[in-house]
Amino acid sequence: SNEILRFIFFKNNNYKNAKLMLNFSKEQLFNSLNKLFKLLFIDKELNITKEGTMAIALPLSFDMSALLIKSFTPMFNCGKEIIIIVSMLRFVNLKVLNVRDKVLKLFVAKEGDLITLLNIYLAINKSNGYEKTILLNSIHLSQNNFNQIKEFKKLLTSTLKIQGLCSLSKSMDVESIQRCICSVYYDNACMLTNEGKYKQVSDQKILQISSGSFVNNYCPDYIVYINL
Repeated sequence: SNEILRFIFFKNNNYKNAKLMLNFSKEQLFNSLNKLFKLLFIDKELNITKEGTMAIALPLSFDMSALLIKSFTPMFNCGKEIIIIVSMLRFVNLKVLNVRDKVLKLFVAKEGDLITLLNIYLAINKSNGYEKTILLNSIHLSQNNFNQIKEFKKLLTSTLKIQGLCSLSKSMDVESIQRCICSVYYDNACMLTNEGKYKQVSDQKILQISSGSFVNNYCPDYIVYINL
């Protein structure tokens, strides 16, 4: 999808991009174009949209770019929080986290892993000295890693400002954050079966939830995942 959107953006004038397009099968092209259309990055005539142009400027996957761009719209108005979540996901490996960690348990949110990451970032950002070290160790990060997260957050913020987007959110609204996430990842919805396993709604596939996911603490009836 990334290569195809850039191919459309550059109006087929880039020879390397044009040559690359020949390597895609019809099915790959259809699926990628369908995904770009759902993300509102192209219109029905395959013209790139304003949102698509913004996505190309962001150093993120297109799913994450769509999430970030949507979070700044009046419908969701949670850009300040989503930009933290996206930045944390860049450096934190959820699979290695211990859901039984005494420190992490203080910040676990029943709304899922992403809200938990947001809570952890806010706590670390407010802490100092030994307390900050303990929090960082609980998510397997160093102070240098956390500085990288903050620098990446600044990069995203400045890039979005150039694109004319700035956060208007004043206080955290968890429901708005959840709605924003679901608006992008609705194809990844799963439901809990009677056997205690999660089944993808779209194709009925059984999914294995990572042992590091905080969802294991609550086992909600429905979840939406970002990646497998």
